[in-house]
Amino acid sequence: IRLAIMPIGENAPSFVAAEQGFFKKHGLEVTLVELPFATNVVQGLVSNSIEIGSPSSVTLATAINAGLDLVGIAGMSVTNHSGSRSYTLASTQSGITTLEGLIGKKVAISGLNGQIDVSMRYQLVRHGIDPAGITFVELPFPAQPDALKSGAIDATITVDPFVGRIVDSGLGVIVKKTSDEAPEGVSTSFYASTRVWADAHPEELAAFRAALE
Repeated sequence: IRLAIMPIGENAPSFVAAEQGFFKKHGLEVTLVELPFATNVVQGLVSNSIEIGSPSSVTLATAINAGLDLVGIAGMSVTNHSGSRSYTLASTQSGITTLEGLIGKKVAISGLNGQIDVSMRYQLVRHGIDPAGITFVELPFPAQPDALKSGAIDATITVDPFVGRIVDSGLGVIVKKTSDEAPEGVSTSFYASTRVWADAHPEELAAFRAALE
């Protein structure tokens, strides 16, 4: 099984299951395939270059609504107001301290039209800010700290572990927790596959879920 992952907290079970041998314990050979953007997962599933991916709920729903026969095969993450999901961080050089300060600025997003993008636009509208006044730039999570340092972007919406790295290094400051206003307990990402693959591999699916558990 080729399993697409991104270097973010939600994929921790994938890394642990691979490194600690839980996939092998349940009879699976799993190769982790790192993708730069969560939106690339759908392309990988449809092209059969991966068997399982971890798209956000927005990306998965969008793909299904577009007619692609994909299915969620295991839960991955839910919104949790007491924990971290995504934060808006501004460069320490930008002087940005509020969401209003993002107007006219360049803000990095890990995947346009993905979960974080939609959540951010939702939050902006709730605060009376027109997202059209902000320039959103698609940039992978690992590239965002250097972009902040160089001034290529003014702010980013990112997740752990990158939040801690950016703040601890002095490159950025927290402006707002992006996921604060999302309903509690809503699924934000899933493990997914094509329906054809899922229907043909019930034993592997059961083993995959058991390894994650």
